[in-house]
Amino acid sequence: MCPEPDRADNPGPAQGADLDQACRFLNALVPAIQRYGISSSAMESQLARVASALHVRGQFLATPTQVQSILWEGEDDLQRIHISVVNAGDYDLTKLSEVSELVAHVESGDTTPDAGLERLRAIHAAPPENGPWLDAVAFVLCGLGFAVMLGLSWLDVFLGGVLSLVSFGLTRLATRSRGLTVALELVVAGAAAALATLLALVFPGSNPMGVAVCAAIYFVPGFGFTLGASELLTGNTTSGLIGFTRALVTSTKLVIGVLIGNALVRGWATVPLQKVDAGVPHFWTWLFAPMLVLGLAMLFRVRRRELIWPVLGGLVVWIGVEAGSGLGVWQGTFLGAFLLMFTSERFTRVSGLPAEIILLPAVMLLVPGLAALRALYAAQTQGLVEGFRSTSLVVLQIAAILGGLLLGEAIWSIKRITASATVFKRPDRKAGHG
Repeated sequence: MCPEPDRADNPGPAQGADLDQACRFLNALVPAIQRYGISSSAMESQLARVASALHVRGQFLATPTQVQSILWEGEDDLQRIHISVVNAGDYDLTKLSEVSELVAHVESGDTTPDAGLERLRAIHAAPPENGPWLDAVAFVLCGLGFAVMLGLSWLDVFLGGVLSLVSFGLTRLATRSRGLTVALELVVAGAAAALATLLALVFPGSNPMGVAVCAAIYFVPGFGFTLGASELLTGNTTSGLIGFTRALVTSTKLVIGVLIGNALVRGWATVPLQKVDAGVPHFWTWLFAPMLVLGLAMLFRVRRRELIWPVLGGLVVWIGVEAGSGLGVWQGTFLGAFLLMFTSERFTRVSGLPAEIILLPAVMLLVPGLAALRALYAAQTQGLVEGFRSTSLVVLQIAAILGGLLLGEAIWSIKRITASATVFKRPDRKAGHG
């Protein structure tokens, strides 16, 4: 729950706008912020700032499924309660950036609530900047990039990129089918696994499970897991549970889909399991890791003129991962997560754009893909018990991701508080010289 703004910060009605106008704008702003991908705590903070700028008192309680807004003017005996029910996770970072820029204009007084309301409608109605062909290229970039990060062979890298087009086709088809949308992750993973296993019959030595994971990598909820767990650890229990549960359900669909697709083909054909061994030389990751981030940034609708920032952020994260990997199994992941959070917060402070522009695509570099793939392989070849043992490394790396993100956020919060305190003290010093 956002704290109530101080009365000194809300001297009266909004300049150029009455309470009805301010409420209409805030009620339209809520689903726009929630729909396009932002954390619940950041949403509450942003809404509170806008309400204060419009000289309206407000309290907000946000979760990934709904937002409750309580608005009033003057005394609190005439409160207006509004509940917005919109599912978060329809990531569109172009529209999120445009909404953030609009919020900045409203806060500064350059845009009235009525003009802001019209702008919100225009943002929502605008078509995607990228067409379907660029989306297809982005899917291929994701498949190629993650295959190299898994250390697969060049053959598997090629097959992972090709089968990514299957994921793209099913995703396009899901826009016209409500039933397919609900089961999209399961269908995509199953189709990719079945085709990858069939291709292993044609190309002996291929790793069908690794190829299937690469083809469906866009659907892996790396951001959902880290955001949900982070909200839990910071005390935002409801939002954390909802976000973490959603990510867990999506991951379960993917795992079940891969296992079903793989088993269907192996039921009538003998396909030898391939071990997860090093294939592509590791230095190629310096080229393909940014390629993965670029593909994800395109799919998450980052504006073209801002695509350089997630790529540069991804390079910073990968430098941290590589620098810390020589110290142990989790240190590289921890350092990469720390740099990811610190870099994204710095980006937001300098540019005024959402941190998700860097966070959402670059967090995939921290997903413990190779460890998870080895755990699946152990479960298939040595049984579920050995598979569960192998997942301990996955759990350790997930903990390292959360620890790095929380430490980065904590340090940046200290810097932000210190800067605010310095700005607050400056007028006193000037007054003293007067």
